Amino acid sequence: MTTEPNSLHREIERLRRLYQGFPLEPVIWIRDGQKRSPYRTLIVMGLSTRVSDSVGLNVWKRFLCQYPSPDILRQEWRRDCQSVLEILRSLGRPDQRKKIIEAAVKLGTKIPSQVSQLIRYPGIGKTIAEKIVGYGFGKPALPLDTHGCKIIARLCGLTAQRPKAEYLREKLRDIFDPPEWMEVHELLRLHGQSSSSTPEQVINSWEKWRKLLIED
Repeated sequence: MTTEPNSLHREIERLRRLYQGFPLEPVIWIRDGQKRSPYRTLIVMGLSTRVSDSVGLNVWKRFLCQYPSPDILRQEWRRDCQSVLEILRSLGRPDQRKKIIEAAVKLGTKIPSQVSQLIRYPGIGKTIAEKIVGYGFGKPALPLDTHGCKIIARLCGLTAQRPKAEYLREKLRDIFDPPEWMEVHELLRLHGQSSSSTPEQVINSWEKWRKLLIED
């Protein structure tokens, strides 16, 4: 990484000032964390890859209304797996979506809170695993999605090289302390999504999928 750590610290501080007052995950977790469901987090985060919130929200909501617990999902999966998958048709990438549901069926209520254990299941890559750990368990995590990768790569002069998320993730881990990781991720994501919207609209969308993570 060619950019000095101080440059990244300055950028995150700038984003903290820019989005001061907007509710980010560290604050939300204090408010709602005890009500979060790792199962619901696996479903929403696992089925969100390459899916916009505007497309995914109705699908995730419908799926969780129909299969609100891993036990119900397992029963219905054994009875008629095609009906379960039909709900997800509009999300595309059917093979990937099927792997996530199979992982949810296999794991049931015993969803690991460690990335190293989650990625053992087909369909759960490191980014999804980091999201489950951070949003489902409130543990230090750095999902660093596409928005974050683009911003960090630009700051580091690496745009032409298209560095992998894991490379950038490890570098950020070396620069920021674990309690900062989720805030850093959400600041980068908020900034990236706000380029084609407004921060208020982005946060409003986030509040909708955050509600889906809460156990009824």
